[in-house]
Amino acid sequence: MLFSIIIPVYNIEDYILSTLKSVEKQEEKNFEVLVIDDGSTDKSGEFCIKFCDNKPNWRYYYKENGGLSDARNFGIEKAKGKYLIFVDGDDTIDFLTTSFFSSIVEKNDYDVISGLARRIDDNKEEIFKISLNENEVLSGKNYLIKELSNETMNMAVWLRIYKKDFIIKNNLFFKFGRLHEDEEWTPRVMVCAKSVYVTHFIFYNYIIREGSITQKKNKNKNGLDIIKSMNELDSFFIKNNEIEVRESMGNHIVFQCLNGFQMLDPINRKKKLWNSDFLKNRSLSQKNKYKLYLFNFSKNLYYTVYKLLRN
Repeated sequence: MLFSIIIPVYNIEDYILSTLKSVEKQEEKNFEVLVIDDGSTDKSGEFCIKFCDNKPNWRYYYKENGGLSDARNFGIEKAKGKYLIFVDGDDTIDFLTTSFFSSIVEKNDYDVISGLARRIDDNKEEIFKISLNENEVLSGKNYLIKELSNETMNMAVWLRIYKKDFIIKNNLFFKFGRLHEDEEWTPRVMVCAKSVYVTHFIFYNYIIREGSITQKKNKNKNGLDIIKSMNELDSFFIKNNEIEVRESMGNHIVFQCLNGFQMLDPINRKKKLWNSDFLKNRSLSQKNKYKLYLFNFSKNLYYTVYKLLRN
């Protein structure tokens, strides 16, 4: 079994069948499908059970609600394939996805293989950007550093496929109950990856939905989780002496932190920002600390200065 396609599901009865049908249409059938129902209370589970019925290598699991991270971890533990493909339950994949990646993994043993996605919003499509050359092979650290330096790094889990043994060996599981888990997980994966193969194959359709898992949660939870993830990620770099990666991630961490603070309620936003661990953290440059202080003083002034400096 070459691939395990992991599909977390939570209350997406209007979209899940489109996702499952896109997987069923795969030209190459050397995969298993793990549909992880994370405690849905609508008809999602009913639709999934019926769709998976009598399909070889299609498995439906029901579990108590634990969030997207927990559902993905559940899928990783149950997976039998050599490589993991993550598909959110309200997105779709190209019908050539497994056949394309098969041609690569049958001859090579990369830890991670990256691809591209199209962002679909109100029938408008935008292809994700990448600065690396097609067929380029490099370490995960160099991948991360180069993409960050060119401002084309996207942390989405589903943009890449992963060798399962590599994930298990390095204990690369998602943080339980965390929103925006990709922002913390992907850099950890890249730091550990010895080999990343770059493709420009557009295999994933990221469809913007009003009812996505992240959008359903309150903004305070979103904001606090981003800030916590960035703090933990910075600590991970320090613990593993990843100085170059940490420096490359500096701006990304700051901007994610600012996005997190924006989501907090206005009453507590300034207090939380002023007392933030990021302002006390020695790993941030003085320049990046000034960015946080300026944002704390005036969000509008911060963005005005930012635009002026970029022009």
